[in-house]
Amino acid sequence: MLLEQFTTHLIQHIHKIKNEEAMNIEDISRSLCNTIIGDGYIYWYGHKEMEGITSEVQFGSEPFPKSKVYDESIELSHLDRLIIATRFSNDEEVLPIVEKGKKDGAEVIVLTTVLDEGDPLIEKSDFHIDLKLAESLLPYDGGKIGYPAVLLLFYIYYALYITVKEIIDDFESPLPTFE
Repeated sequence: MLLEQFTTHLIQHIHKIKNEEAMNIEDISRSLCNTIIGDGYIYWYGHKEMEGITSEVQFGSEPFPKSKVYDESIELSHLDRLIIATRFSNDEEVLPIVEKGKKDGAEVIVLTTVLDEGDPLIEKSDFHIDLKLAESLLPYDGGKIGYPAVLLLFYIYYALYITVKEIIDDFESPLPTFE
């Protein structure tokens, strides 16, 4: 019974992201396409459990083209994109990474649950996608369980991947391939 409820809630969250974040997904995808066809790179950083995104970038069966895992020793440029994934938009531990990315001239994209549009991560980023997951999904034994942030993060990864692929495939000239 709980698994069925969890699955239903998870699917509802995916639909909510698809419907409410479609414009952000499209805008970010266009920005990523500029990097893919240009001379920059897409750098990915995941904080705490969201570090799972870097495994997908490095070892997944459908890696994003021109992608690398970010570490703070990397000097970014205006040609680069920095994608940061963290649980909540008030995560102050990630703020220095956002600020360094901006200082280096890169476009910064944040994937997180937005608690307040005024949170510094949101205000300082160029783009963001809201995971819309402020709490666990299921009531259980006086509390709640089932916080699928990484699952939703992977949904967003593939939403960006698929949209980027569609945009690039619409071009007629030869472009970098998806490996």
